[in-house]
Amino acid sequence: MPVVRSLLVPRKIMLCLLGAGWVAFALSVLVRPHRGEFNVWLDVGLYNLVWVFAVAACAMGARQNDRERWAWVVFSAGLSLYLLGNVYGSLVVGAKGVYPSPADALWLASYGCVYVGIVLLTRARSVRFYASSWLDGAIGGLGLAALAVTCFLGPVLVVMDGDFGIVATNLAYPIAEIVLIILLVSFGSMIPRPRGAAWWMLGAGLAVICVGDAAYLFTRALGLYHEGGFLDVSWPLGAALIGQAALTKAPTRAVKETSRRTWLVYPAGFAAISVGLLVYGQFAPLSKTAAILAAVTLILTIGRMVWNLRETGQLAETRAQARTDDLTRLPNRRAFNEALAEYLSKPAAPLGLLLMDLDRFKEINDSLGHSAGDHLLEMVGARLSGSVRHEDLLARIGGDEFALIVRAPDAHSILAAAERLHEVLDRPFTIDGMELSLGASIGLAMAPEHGTDGEELLARADIAMYRAKRNGTGIEVFDPAKDSGGRVSIEFRSAFHTALESGQLVLHYQPKIDLITHRVVGVEALVHWDRPGHGLVDPKEFLPQTEQAGMVNQLTMAVLPQALRTCREWRDLGYDLTLAINVAQVNLVDAALTEAVLGVLERESVSRDALILEITETSFMSDRERCKRVLGGLHDAGVKISIDGYGTGYTAPAYLRDYPVDEIKLDRSFVTEMNHNRYSRAIISSTIELAHALGLSVVAEGIEDRETFRSLLDLGCDTGQGYYILPPVPADRLFEYLAQCAAGSRRCAFTCPSWLQVPSLP
Repeated sequence: MPVVRSLLVPRKIMLCLLGAGWVAFALSVLVRPHRGEFNVWLDVGLYNLVWVFAVAACAMGARQNDRERWAWVVFSAGLSLYLLGNVYGSLVVGAKGVYPSPADALWLASYGCVYVGIVLLTRARSVRFYASSWLDGAIGGLGLAALAVTCFLGPVLVVMDGDFGIVATNLAYPIAEIVLIILLVSFGSMIPRPRGAAWWMLGAGLAVICVGDAAYLFTRALGLYHEGGFLDVSWPLGAALIGQAALTKAPTRAVKETSRRTWLVYPAGFAAISVGLLVYGQFAPLSKTAAILAAVTLILTIGRMVWNLRETGQLAETRAQARTDDLTRLPNRRAFNEALAEYLSKPAAPLGLLLMDLDRFKEINDSLGHSAGDHLLEMVGARLSGSVRHEDLLARIGGDEFALIVRAPDAHSILAAAERLHEVLDRPFTIDGMELSLGASIGLAMAPEHGTDGEELLARADIAMYRAKRNGTGIEVFDPAKDSGGRVSIEFRSAFHTALESGQLVLHYQPKIDLITHRVVGVEALVHWDRPGHGLVDPKEFLPQTEQAGMVNQLTMAVLPQALRTCREWRDLGYDLTLAINVAQVNLVDAALTEAVLGVLERESVSRDALILEITETSFMSDRERCKRVLGGLHDAGVKISIDGYGTGYTAPAYLRDYPVDEIKLDRSFVTEMNHNRYSRAIISSTIELAHALGLSVVAEGIEDRETFRSLLDLGCDTGQGYYILPPVPADRLFEYLAQCAAGSRRCAFTCPSWLQVPSLP
């Protein structure tokens, strides 16, 4: 809230300055109307003060709106050029009477900036913007200008004396303004409603300036224009409206794309006007200026059509690529989901969904390398493609998983298709002269018997596939009797997916303190699920189901940004704390983990050495080499690694030798019993000595009482956490705790707040 208020105050002040500046100049015109006398304080000072405020307003709009930043930067530059033209025109040109002058060049250049600004603003607010649309304003403006010259401006230009430069300059202003107005109207169709007040204010500002220039052109041609008249009020009014547009809040980005057909109406219409004028010129006199404008309009229209056709082809290619797997050239998960939804919406016959997972792919990929693994997947895709019917849809939906949608007259035919594919994958593959036996586990679900929703059907095929893999049967059909947990699993997937998207996952934080100094040196983030109808669910209750549902990676990448954002707030306030977060075994075999974690650290502006990833010893049991690569990449990048629950595994010392580790976390089962079980105390003592000899720090979790705290301190343990210090609490409670710590003495600084009623530390 304080940040929002700090932005609203200068915005309101600037709006008041814009309005007050224009009112002051308008009143000055009322005081001395139509006198035609030049007054430097009014015609240069007060007149241009509104333009100064408008330039500042656009610059302020650029700072307050990241998405539209460059649009308002360009508008600010355009108004600055116009301001310079005003000053030069009043002080230099007015005295010499030279026309056209550099002031005209500045004014016309400002229109070019406004053109670019409108395009950039449209790109920021439209769902999709096509580069060919840059030409729309020029096509519409020049076409309408050709019509205007024929019907209205031609006689005016004849009346005005002067050479080609004077006539061209006088004509350039209305043409440029018509181009801008048409561009604004045309691009307005690209922006889904609501377009926002800023768009209308911008249009009103340009319209007022256009009317002012048109009136100036006519009055000057008739010798009726006087410096300091009512006409001069229009230009600063237009600037004030543009400045207000910059300070108006932009609407939320729309999610529905506007039909591209409406985008083509304006250029097509003005191209037709140009053709009509050129045809008219064959039977009646047509000014050379109008003919040139009409011809240029047609040339630009043809160029836009060619550009548009090229864009359409590129868009079609991009959409095809977005639905195609790069490696196998099969449809990807997106295309598969779209096709499945379409098939299920028109049920004409039983539909079978086959989900295939390659049994020994990971072993082959790890032993022979990723290049061989990719080649193997290409061969699998080609072999499967040659074994399915044209009317069926085969897709690679990720990793070593393939899926097939089968249309068949009965369930027996669908099962026969699964057996055929299983037999195909059972045959050996040859890579670099080696015969490799791969095999596959296939899960089968059928519609409408097992469901009519694509997500539900896929989940049930997934359940059947894992049963086939677990039992080694090769093929399994979803069976509610055998998969009694299937309904629960599907319901859990749906509920947890909702939790990820709707912010139901909340983090609690438990501090870790230096046992000698009692200083808080870090925190551990623990995720809870604020599930509607269930209250705050402990992680022990839902993490196993999350792992079974294959949603651990999603959970990790949902929790990590939230935790790092809070960590950055602590560090910004001067609390130099580390953040520990648990990662599961499935995270460690994900080759993309390193890039994902480092990306979140960069986005949240948190130092890499502030993050500690806690892993369990059991995480090393599967795919050790890949775990080593992933952890090595993170450790080399500066992220710290901690072994959680140390001592509960079987070969713990080997992990300290083979894996990059910075910290050992003693399991609470040893810590809570250390004063009652001499074996637990001996394990803790020896572990601390070993860790210190290797240059590792030791954390004890589960400190529940004063005696345990003192014992760990005597044994040389570095840091600790537990309910005796502070239980896991929400971020705001931890902020309160840290503030109390900072305000107290060293001994009592980390005494728990009164609302916890936990004893003071020794």
